[in-house]
Amino acid sequence: MQNVSYKPIIISVIAQAALGALWYSPILFLHPWIVAQNKTLEAMNSSDPIPFVINFAYSVAYTLLLAKLLSGGPAKSPTAACGAKLGAAVSIGFVGLSLATHYSFLQLSGVVIAVDVAKEVVMGVMTGAILGAGAKRGEP
Repeated sequence: MQNVSYKPIIISVIAQAALGALWYSPILFLHPWIVAQNKTLEAMNSSDPIPFVINFAYSVAYTLLLAKLLSGGPAKSPTAACGAKLGAAVSIGFVGLSLATHYSFLQLSGVVIAVDVAKEVVMGVMTGAILGAGAKRGEP
């Protein structure tokens, strides 16, 4: 992809993993998220690698798409603020609404919807800001 800096992409994917680990930790939302699903911590199978592999693939694809949108957008020199706005728009308009729709049909709790959608929005803003800041510095 021309005009796309790979260093901010790598940083973004790592930052997304860190955000997810913190978001779904006991420090933040692990307990209300599990309780809202009527599950226990013991019932969650964190040893299954498949969700982590899928999440990694999603993070890479999301970040590459956002980088491409940012590099092809109207801003000649994207900034962190410009990237954050784009990340918010994409994460709310596509990811968040899609999750909320599917979760509603699955009759998942509003708490599960709120925790997951909020994480996606924070991730989108963070990723966009990192990509915008990287583009502003003109990283190779």
